[in-house]
Parts: sequence; structure tokens; C-alpha cells
Amino acid sequence: MRITGDELRKVQLIQLRILKELRRICVKHNIKYFLSDGTLIGAVRHHGFIPWDDDLDVGMLREEYERFCRVCKDELSVDYFLQNMDTDPGYAAPYAKLMLNGTEWIEHIHVKCEKRNGINIDIFPYDCIPFNRIKQIYHRRAFTVLNDALRIKKGYVCKIRVTAKKFLIVLILTHLFSYKLLSKLFNKTLVKYNYLSKTDNCIVTKFGGSYYRNQNPRKAFLNLTLVEFEDSLFYISNDFDDILKNLYGDYMTIPPEAERLYHDIVSYKLPDEK
Repeated sequence: MRITGDELRKVQLIQLRILKELRRICVKHNIKYFLSDGTLIGAVRHHGFIPWDDDLDVGMLREEYERFCRVCKDELSVDYFLQNMDTDPGYAAPYAKLMLNGTEWIEHIHVKCEKRNGINIDIFPYDCIPFNRIKQIYHRRAFTVLNDALRIKKGYVCKIRVTAKKFLIVLILTHLFSYKLLSKLFNKTLVKYNYLSKTDNCIVTKFGGSYYRNQNPRKAFLNLTLVEFEDSLFYISNDFDDILKNLYGDYMTIPPEAERLYHDIVSYKLPDEK
């Protein structure tokens, strides 16, 4: 199901409210964040949400992300819940979600998951990756195999594009290894290159198909600037143009309706609904 019209706008305004709670905490504790992905396009092209967008993306360098997760334990308002693999045993994604309590937002891929599902924003940690192309290939493969195994264990409904060899590896990992061990290996894979190089390494937010397109110098996320997004100001990278061109190409051209992305929502509930 696709959310459109007035209902979509209500969801966007809830996500904006959640973003303001994130900003409040980040300002108080001097934590750097930046709008990313489709939300970054929205900030640059529309000065707010892309009109048909049904999610909101924020990025943080790994050290800022970890600090944000720590301070949320004491700072987060009771109206919100920070969801990650530590706070929700049914959750199996390599990034956090900040959600508004009392809401519902169930995507098709989550219908069999025993995890919390509320209207949320995504918070992506950015990690270093190796310079060497061969090492990048193995790094990406290790990530995707472990991520697929974790998602299968937690009941995610997803199409896993795999070769027969990869499918066998995922199957073995899923049946022979505990969730605790898999998540430990997964997290070690995510942060491995953060500590192996002191150089200005490349970083990546989401792996999978965007691994190679979503690489940028670490310094691109150290220099930030405030821009208008809806009724407030939020941070984006000074190098937003290079970042968006790497990921999307001609990001200023509005795509035809058939190419506009959205999530397949099974059910949702807004705060004022009973």
C-alpha cells in the first residue's frame, strides 16, 4: 500500500517532529548529524520533503552515532524510542530508528518480525571502508551475507539476490550460528576499517547495491552547513553536490511518477487515531 495525499503529509510532519527531537539532543551534546539520501535531495531541491517521500534519513559518523545512542538512554523524551539491535531484540538492521511512541508503521518486509513498528526516521552510521577494490569486494560480501542471515533469523520478508554459493553460506550461518554470535560478527565487520587506517579513508552509509556509489571522503562529513528544511534549519554536508551526484546522478531533475520510490506499507496508525 502506498500512502498519499493528506495522510502522507501527516506522516511527514510526524517525521519532522522526530527529527527535531534528534536535533535537540545533538545540539545539547554537540553531536554532528547531517541529512542524507532522499532527505538531502529534499533539502536541496524542495527545501523540505520530496513531495512523495515517506521516510526521513539522517547520517552520522560512527563515533557521533555511538555517542548519540549512548546519550539517548538518559536524554530521549518518553514520547520516543530509539530502536537498534541493542534496544529491540527483534530488530536486525545495521542502523538505528528513532520512532514516535503510540504510532504504527508496518512495512511488508516486517509483517513477520517480532519488533516494534512505529513512524520513525532512519539514523545511519557512516563507517570507513578499504581503499583496495579487492578488499572492498570481500568487505561488501561479508556484510551482505551476515546481514541476510540476521534478517532471516528475525523473520524479515525480503528478496535476497544471491548466487547458489551465497545462499548456501547464508543457510549455514542461519542454522548453525546464534543470533548473538552473528550480530557480533556483523558489527565487527561494520567497524573493521574505522581502526585500521589513519588516512582520509572512504566511508559508506548503506551497503548492498549502493556500496560503490555511496563512497565519499570522510572529510566530506566534517564540514557542515545549516539549510532550510520545512520550517526549520538542519545540517547537511558542504559537499552535498558531490555526494548526491555520486549516488543519484542528475538529482535536480524530478523523476517521472513511475520511477518515484516509496515503501510498501501494510498498516499504519497516526497518534490521534484510536
